[in-house]
Amino acid sequence: MSHAIAVQVSHVTKIFPVKKGDGVTALAEVSLTVNAGEFVSLIGPSGCGKSTLLRLIADLDQPTSGAVTVFGKPAHQARLDQDYGIAFQSAGLLPWRTVEANIELPLQLHRVPAATRRARVAELMSLVGLSDFAANFRTSSPAACSSGSRLRGRSPRAPSCCSWTSRSARSTR
Repeated sequence: MSHAIAVQVSHVTKIFPVKKGDGVTALAEVSLTVNAGEFVSLIGPSGCGKSTLLRLIADLDQPTSGAVTVFGKPAHQARLDQDYGIAFQSAGLLPWRTVEANIELPLQLHRVPAATRRARVAELMSLVGLSDFAANFRTSSPAACSSGSRLRGRSPRAPSCCSWTSRSARSTR
């Protein structure tokens, strides 16, 4: 059975320039293939290049050499086309909005109609296991939630505007 490729990293090197010397090599000739629907963990000691690789895949930085594609497009184009979302390590929730309103924010910015936004937020909360807490998130500010709840409330924001739910259908065309 053939799997669509979600992320392809081919012979990527990333060297950070320094004032004197050859620079700091964060990644050297790294190759990685992630198929659509796969769950992948990057595990290694501090400073081994995990975050650098993720930044290259997300097009937040550029490789010194090699290529990164996301859903068959250069990483830069996939980011511009909003083919994926980014969830940063800090929760980044706006304290004056409820947790649910924070999840809804990207949809509001894209002028998605209110009924569609509510349905999408409910779908995303269900997907990440927050449905049982939905009533609390409708009225709670992020400050009233535990750190874990804030992070879980942040998680659905990244994909809220992406068409990732239909990604496997799109990827196999």
